Amino acid sequence: MALRGYVWTRPRVNEVIKKRFGVSYDPSQVGRLLKKAGWSIQKPQRKAHQQDRNAVQEWREQRLPELKKSQ
Repeated sequence: MALRGYVWTRPRVNEVIKKRFGVSYDPSQVGRLLKKAGWSIQKPQRKAHQQDRNAVQEWREQRLPELKKSQ
C-alpha cells in the first residue's frame, strides 16, 4: 500500500495495520510500537527532489513580479 505524497501519520499507520493484520490500536500507541520496532520520526522534505532550480529562479525573476503588480 503506497500513499505517495502523503505523510505517514499514526492514524494512517494504524489503518494499514488494521487492513493488513486485522488488529487496531489506539493511535497514541502506534508511535510507541514504531519506536520499539526501531523506526523514528521523519520530516517531509521542504523541496521536491525533482525541482528544477533554474525554472524556479526564472519564475521568481519574471513571473512573480508580474503577479505582485496585478494585486
